[in-house]
Order: sequence, then C-alpha cells, then structure tokens
Amino acid sequence: MDRFAELLVEVDAAFAVTARGLRQWDDPHPDRMPLDEEYSRVLDPAKWRIIGARVDAWAGALVAAGLATFERDVTIDWIDPPGTDLQRTDRLVPTRSGALPIVFARSRIEGLDDTGVTIGAGDPAATVEMIPDCGCDACDSGSDDVLEQIDRSIGGVVRGEFRHLWRRVKRPRQPGWFRYLPAPRTPIDDAPFAETWALPELETITVLEDGRGAHNLTDERSIDAILADPVGWTETTGEPWFDES
Repeated sequence: MDRFAELLVEVDAAFAVTARGLRQWDDPHPDRMPLDEEYSRVLDPAKWRIIGARVDAWAGALVAAGLATFERDVTIDWIDPPGTDLQRTDRLVPTRSGALPIVFARSRIEGLDDTGVTIGAGDPAATVEMIPDCGCDACDSGSDDVLEQIDRSIGGVVRGEFRHLWRRVKRPRQPGWFRYLPAPRTPIDDAPFAETWALPELETITVLEDGRGAHNLTDERSIDAILADPVGWTETTGEPWFDES
C-alpha cells in the first residue's frame, strides 16, 4: 500500500469519529429530474455538516501523521475571496518545504454554522473547491459526491497535483452609452466580448488531478499551450506533502 492509500485509511478512521451522529444519504433523485419546488429550497441544511466532519478527519489525520500543523481561526489573503457566508477560516501548514498550505473557510447554509467549506491552497490562497457548490435540494446528489469532492480537493494538494494560474487583465473602459441586458438563460461564455465589460478582471486556470477548468479566459492560446508555457501568468503550485520513495 502506498503512502497516500495509507493516509486515506487514516482519514476514514478519523471520519468514523468526527462524523458520529451525522447521517450519510443517497442521491434523492437518481432516476428523475429535480422538481421545480426543490430549487432554492433547503429542507435540511444540517445534513451538510458531514462536509465539516470529513474536513476535520483530513486535518486530524494529516497532523497525526506529522505532515502538518493546524492553525485555527486565522486571517487569510485570497487571490479571489469566496462569496460564501464565512464563519471562520482554519489552515493546515505542511511540514515539508515547498508544499502548499491548505485553507478551510467554513461557511453557513441557511444561517447554520459548519455546513459548507471553501477549500483553498497557497498564500495568497487560490480556491480549490467550494463544497457544496449550491446546497439546495435540487442540486443535492447525495453525500458520497461531496465526500469525494473533499478527498479529491485535499488529496490533489497533498500529492502536489494542484495548479492554479491567474492573471488580472485590464479591460477596455465601458462606454457611457453602453448598457447590456443579456437574454434570459444566456451563458455568459457565449456573450460577445463587448458585452462582458462588467466581468471581473481576474482570469484563472485550475488543474486538479486529471481535471481542468478556466474562468474568464481571453488568452487566444489553448489551455494546454498556456499550461506548457505560462508566461504572463502567476502560478500557485507546490511539492507533495510526503516522499513516496
């Protein structure tokens, strides 16, 4: 068993303790579309506390393994601050030089503490994942999905597989006569450039394990070309937290 697999066993053992009294649940609509009334409805926000329990298990396992120290209720600088209802922010600082710290920004759903988390990496912190990405009953796909998101997000940073590229681009000044009213349900990515003056100036590319995504990208090169030669971009990436050899 490799070191990361051993670490997952330790996380699962810690999770059996941190999740005590919390329930896991199946996808509430595995074979149907969500009902209209499920959108923007959260009947049981407390169920999302399973997220904090998994994060606590990871933090405990990494500290117990001697791979990190834990800092509670810290002030964090973000590349792009999360827009969630933040409660407090904790940080895991790896003991290995060159590895990225991991940030856990706890948030509220429907005003209830410890029901969401934004996972960040680096200093300043880049957002790795916001969990859950919504939290309403319609977007609920079961607890297994959010637990896997947490494992993938934290695991990607711990294994040194997380990359985040970002830059700020000066956009043209919006003419005073211009006012854009987007058509209903028009994806912003489909809007012409002249219609996106109001977009944030931050452009990002994120790589986690074998997945990648881009936001507000105006670079004419492909994502692969930028990743191969990220000139003009600031990059957040780090070493693995442990030696596999």
